[in-house]
Amino acid sequence: MKKKNIFIGPISFLIVAILAVMAFTEGSLQNWLTLGAFGVTGLWLIVPPIWRGFKKRRKKTKLKSKRLRAKRKFRFPKFKAKAPAGQSAPISAVLLRHVNHRISDYLKTVFPDVTWEWVSKHPERLAAEGGTGRIRLYNVPDFNYADVLFNQMAQFDCDLMRIVPFAKLKTVLGDSETEIKSGQMIDPAVWYSIQGKATLESCIAELNSRGFSALSISENGEIFVKQGDKEQSYKTLRFFPEKKYWQGLSDVLNRSGLTANVLETGIAVSW
Repeated sequence: MKKKNIFIGPISFLIVAILAVMAFTEGSLQNWLTLGAFGVTGLWLIVPPIWRGFKKRRKKTKLKSKRLRAKRKFRFPKFKAKAPAGQSAPISAVLLRHVNHRISDYLKTVFPDVTWEWVSKHPERLAAEGGTGRIRLYNVPDFNYADVLFNQMAQFDCDLMRIVPFAKLKTVLGDSETEIKSGQMIDPAVWYSIQGKATLESCIAELNSRGFSALSISENGEIFVKQGDKEQSYKTLRFFPEKKYWQGLSDVLNRSGLTANVLETGIAVSW
């Protein structure tokens, strides 16, 4: 197919226009009309190529934009690590289960029948980032909650606690004291956490600041320290366990970082 000559139309128009002007006009009007004919011919030659170039660029721009939009709509499929057969839970849930087992094993060393549940929201974040979370305890005498502390060294600690409404506080304390006074079987670890830990740690902190490194606890729970050649009474532990529980209490104290030895008249503690 032959390409159409773009100059044929404008040149033909120019020739015809000049002949018409020369035939029908004269003087200055003839000059102006001749110039007009050349101007129209020039526009005829210039404007169409410019317009075609503009349309061509516009078409290319539209095509490029269309390709970009199509490219943006397309997304490579996200490849996810497949869980082992029979396991569809996300990694965070699996990590939390491992932590749960670790907490359960820790609690069951003292309370074999314990069950528990998370009270804090998003416990998986605590397992990954560290922090303190609260759990609700069941089948644990004298305790119903615990704060579990995670650190960045993948270690944790557990502080047992008992939370009761203020209105029932007197009743609860009265029941606990009655049980202990009645000689009912107690757990040395439970007694230490509820009654002994705060008092004993406070005593040791005070005595240590004054140069002491040991104390003794008598059968009635009275704490003595040695001042020169004499033993001086310092404080008293409430509801101190009976003698048959001293060895168990000694083990609890040793696990707490102290050095405890059972004597005939009480327990000797050093730090």
